[in-house]
Amino acid sequence: MTCIPLGNGGVACMRGRQLTQTDLAAVEEFRQILHDQYAKEETVTDQTQPDPTPPVPAPTQPAGVDLAAAGVAGWYLILDQVAKKREELDGIEAQAQEQIKAVLGDNVDGLIDGKPVLRWLHVAASKRFNRKQLAKDHPDIEKQYTTYGEPGRRFELVKPKAVK
Repeated sequence: MTCIPLGNGGVACMRGRQLTQTDLAAVEEFRQILHDQYAKEETVTDQTQPDPTPPVPAPTQPAGVDLAAAGVAGWYLILDQVAKKREELDGIEAQAQEQIKAVLGDNVDGLIDGKPVLRWLHVAASKRFNRKQLAKDHPDIEKQYTTYGEPGRRFELVKPKAVK
């Protein structure tokens, strides 16, 4: 189990492989960037007069939560490292597929010791419905058959800006 100390004295732990020195250096770099960013924001805030009326967040942009203060900044660092590793592995996967596809040629099955270990299947061409064209040509029909689902939320990592 690998544990990363958090700013609030706690730790975030993950099971699996041990973090390498490169991983630990990246975690420390992000920790420093986040610390510098928070320090800069606090300095800017301290130099201005406080507004007596609390800000009211817009309905589409609720107020943010300080992850460091909430004790989950380490989890952000872990997510960031996972995203970077995923990008690296996606590149390796693409390279491996390219090499194997070059050897397979028009064949479908890839074999090791006479047993199939992968397949490169032929698939039908995609067929898509052009809703924009329908809306342009027949807006009444498009409106009649359009249904709306419930709004959702997308979870994504936002890279912190380096402090200059």
